[in-house]
Amino acid sequence: MTTKKLYFEIGHPKNHAIVNTQLDLTPKFVSISPNIGSIGGTIVTAQVPGATTSSTDIDIVDPNNNSICDSIEVVSYGVVQCKTKAQVIANSTVLKVTQGYDEYSCENSDQTLCQYEQSEDGGFPRISSAIITDLNTITFIGTDFEFASD
Repeated sequence: MTTKKLYFEIGHPKNHAIVNTQLDLTPKFVSISPNIGSIGGTIVTAQVPGATTSSTDIDIVDPNNNSICDSIEVVSYGVVQCKTKAQVIANSTVLKVTQGYDEYSCENSDQTLCQYEQSEDGGFPRISSAIITDLNTITFIGTDFEFASD
């Protein structure tokens, strides 16, 4: 028997259980955003049509199948959010999505949309200390802060 894969771009149709009995419904990993994150951890969003809020054992992994996520959740159909671990992830690392023992490589013709990196020199703020000066004020000392003007 030949294996067929099917995913629905905007969600499972009513009575999809009829299809589930005859076809293997699988996720399709197409992108991750943002593509660059802070070494302290970043919330990333992966577009994974086929992943549902009832999906279990879903993860985002590096090429060596190591999870990059401290926590992960399918927040809506096809949208997977992950808080990345505080670690270095090499430049241009092409990620994969796993569900149980199955893995899904990037299905996008533009593979850069599935790449991610976290580096120490990414220009993200780095806090060296925090001082509570009164009940309403905390002063942060560090580097690479961006300041907004009113």
